[in-house]
Amino acid sequence: MPPVVLVADDDPDDVLLLSRAFLTAGLPHRVMHVRDGQEALSYLAGEPNYVDRFKYPLPRLLMLDVSTKRQDGLNLLDWLQQRPDFGEMPVIVISSSEKPEDRLRLEALGVDEYRLKPAGLPGWVTVVKDLANRWLSTYPEARRRERIPSKVPNVASLTEHIPAAIEPTLKQ
Repeated sequence: MPPVVLVADDDPDDVLLLSRAFLTAGLPHRVMHVRDGQEALSYLAGEPNYVDRFKYPLPRLLMLDVSTKRQDGLNLLDWLQQRPDFGEMPVIVISSSEKPEDRLRLEALGVDEYRLKPAGLPGWVTVVKDLANRWLSTYPEARRRERIPSKVPNVASLTEHIPAAIEPTLKQ
């Protein structure tokens, strides 16, 4: 069975373009669609409508539009941060907002990548090829949570662990 990409977006035109982009790019991924963050949460949690994991397998990638009518994408991101069992699943936000503060807020919530929605099929094909290379390949990039340490140590604490033989060369 091909790997699944779960798309949470309330715009059927964008979902159609995204699905066509995977086909046009020759990518063997199965695109599963839900309308918003709450449905995505239900899907991921295996709640009653999505309990059959053969029919609704867990995704390798989540693509989320946080600007849906229900505005519940942020709740989903909160829920995902509390679920270590989804720690390996990259989360990509596809949005029409170009505001830097939106990007920063979402990155702080653990989003791995923030992309602007492209116009037309060629733009979507470029996006899905790049996402597939970065997140769906045999050796995907490290997740954002894995790249950003929770606490950056200070220099003093790092030098405590330097062996005595190396220390004099560092002070020169």
